[in-house]
Amino acid sequence: MKRLQQSLRLLTLKWSLSGLVFLQRLCKELM
Repeated sequence: MKRLQQSLRLLTLKWSLSGLVFLQRLCKELM
């Protein structure tokens, strides 16, 4: 179970980081 939780945390971190980059690109294009 602990391994599963750690992998899930890593996945969420990766997704959040990619999401932030995506939002920044969107803002730049909108401006």
